[in-house]
Amino acid sequence: MTDGDQTKNPPRRRWLWLVAAAVLLQLAAYVAYRAVEGARAPRLEIESPGGEFRDALGPGRPRLLHFWATWCAPCRDELPALLRAARRFEPTIEVLLVSVDGDWAPVRAFFPHGPPPGVFRADAREVNIALGVGALPDTRVLDAAGRTVLELDGVQDWARPAMEARVRAALGGGSP
Repeated sequence: MTDGDQTKNPPRRRWLWLVAAAVLLQLAAYVAYRAVEGARAPRLEIESPGGEFRDALGPGRPRLLHFWATWCAPCRDELPALLRAARRFEPTIEVLLVSVDGDWAPVRAFFPHGPPPGVFRADAREVNIALGVGALPDTRVLDAAGRTVLELDGVQDWARPAMEARVRAALGGGSP
């Protein structure tokens, strides 16, 4: 191509620049959209034994979300110690014990005197979508803004003082 050819095709060159600019603008808009979409906090509706629903992941008090099921033997073994630990965490850290059983019948049968305070139920699929929880038991600690600050997979020794200290440290605090 000679210099004479470049001066003969200025509309084509302008057209290429316009296409390139349009592609870059489209890419920038997509990146901005994904950034905003990714910044949205997920929601996870949990149900109380009385049938009330609430978002477990929204802003509020710092909280410990523990996912379990009555059919999960390690969950059943871990739950008594976690119920005792919940009393030590309150009132600064809300403890939500979220069963992923299909309905309330097995949960109610599991607790002979009825589900204790802090027991909720959620759809297992929704828990997986919102937090990526697959294997049980699974525990997430959320700060007051609803951000996950600690993930604990599998059975934890809730009777150990070090476990309570680890949860409090993740929330930026020390001992009660």
